[in-house]
Amino acid sequence: MKRTVAVVIAFFAGIAGAIACGEALSEDEIPAPERDAGGDGNANAEGDGGTVIVTDAGLTCTCLPAVPDGWEGPFLSDELATCAAPWGQARGDVHADLDAGRHLCTCSCAAATPNCRVHGSNSLSCGDLCGPAYDPTPYTTCFQSFDGTGCEQFTRIEIDGGGPCTPTAGQTIDTPGWQRTVHRCEGAVTAGVCPGATNAPCVEKPSATGEICISHVGEQPCPPAYGLKRLYYTSIADDRACSACTCGDAGAPCEVAVYSDAGCANQDRAGSFTTYCSQSSMLGSYAKLIRKAQACAPSGAQTTGAATPSAPVTWCCRPQ
Repeated sequence: MKRTVAVVIAFFAGIAGAIACGEALSEDEIPAPERDAGGDGNANAEGDGGTVIVTDAGLTCTCLPAVPDGWEGPFLSDELATCAAPWGQARGDVHADLDAGRHLCTCSCAAATPNCRVHGSNSLSCGDLCGPAYDPTPYTTCFQSFDGTGCEQFTRIEIDGGGPCTPTAGQTIDTPGWQRTVHRCEGAVTAGVCPGATNAPCVEKPSATGEICISHVGEQPCPPAYGLKRLYYTSIADDRACSACTCGDAGAPCEVAVYSDAGCANQDRAGSFTTYCSQSSMLGSYAKLIRKAQACAPSGAQTTGAATPSAPVTWCCRPQ
């Protein structure tokens, strides 16, 4: 009889001691989603058994594997929601899927405006000009050439090309942006409470849209206990530009044609000149200065450089 009483007393004393401890909940006391996957309520030596702990402050957390040297965390990764209690400490964002936008370069050239003038001259080299200069307006006017008498024995045609072509450069370079942004949230981590591993973190339940992760600068392979790899970036390298816009030679700006009729229908000959001197009687009876301001050919304005993601960081996460 005495032995039976002693056993009963020892049994209840053991229960009281377990209740007083208040660290590891029994299987029946742990809500089903938070129980250790092994069902024995104990973590192994690395602290990766998923043991659920109630801290002295009354917080419920789950033990995770120790964070490897050189890694940071654990923390909550959430792409769909901002940081909120108990993971309310925002520690910066990372990004993925760069959208560089448009990178366009254009180049156009304004053709020079020529001036074509006709002078009379009494010297074979047309150096000794005489009489008023004739500036046909518009340039396609058909005019009677000089008759070769007096000071107008020779005809000099001068063409002023109006100067070089003027290049106009244009560019459209959009500010690059990210299509995805992920928040790093901290705060709900307790250390030193997991059995069997003093360096194993104990984390509170993640948000419905988040996952528990650790991080390392650069691109790294993930440790087995945190096997879901996510590669993100924290910066953008953008050296996009456009090469110089230039214009080709416009060529002769005016074409001179001579005709045998007052309507300038029967052309005798034509040519392009910068300065032309000829005996008037050889030009024919009529002439027409055809404006020939050629379009300057644009060149250059090629796209250079690129916008690329930079400063990579690896996040390795736990399966939910």
